[in-house]
Amino acid sequence: MSAAFRLLILLLFLSLTLGVVWVIWEGEGARLANNEISQGKEELSTPLRLKGFSYTSVEGGVLRSRLRADLLVVLPRRLGGFQMRGANDLTLFNVDLETFFSDDAKEGELLSGKAMQGQLSTLQGVKGLGRIGRVVMKPFHAKLHVAQVARSEIQAEGADVDFSRHATRFDKATLCEVGGVRCIDAGRILWDEANKRFSIPGDFLARTPTRQGAGKGLYVYPDFRLEPMPQENSETP
Repeated sequence: MSAAFRLLILLLFLSLTLGVVWVIWEGEGARLANNEISQGKEELSTPLRLKGFSYTSVEGGVLRSRLRADLLVVLPRRLGGFQMRGANDLTLFNVDLETFFSDDAKEGELLSGKAMQGQLSTLQGVKGLGRIGRVVMKPFHAKLHVAQVARSEIQAEGADVDFSRHATRFDKATLCEVGGVRCIDAGRILWDEANKRFSIPGDFLARTPTRQGAGKGLYVYPDFRLEPMPQENSETP
């Protein structure tokens, strides 16, 4: 066997050995990387859970609102299928809110971003809270008092307070006079904090025990005053 042939055999052997070592190393590296990703996902998806959450808001010695929820959960905010680091959503389950407006209904609060952020400040320092960008409540019920008298209430499958957009939305909601004489159903109702009123830019169904009628574009005040929405503010098909 010539020296050249023996050298060729040796080179082939070394190539095969290094190839096997490379495959093993790559497989181990992939396994470690997958473990790190899995651990990272587990860490990100581990929620903060608090049973029995409540707060009372007082402004200038005047009671403004009381909120109670059965459960508070914090989860990382998602954009599509991706989790956003440093931004969390806070979800409250089975929410009941009482809110109190002044005699003219021009002073008070419902679920403005400012009011919610002020109340969440009491939780700062709680491990796992992080930076809250949105509060979701489901289901949601609120009773609105004007001059210490309960005048209206809203029931919704879900409520969404988005701090970045300064927007509060109620989904699949019903607004009623206390006692349920007049009610308004809508797929989406917005809270207008500046004007202290509900805004229904889309379709709604107004009903009483004896009749009902459909419409589009309506403002509803805490004392259940109704005001047609200008056509330019209502949704177009």
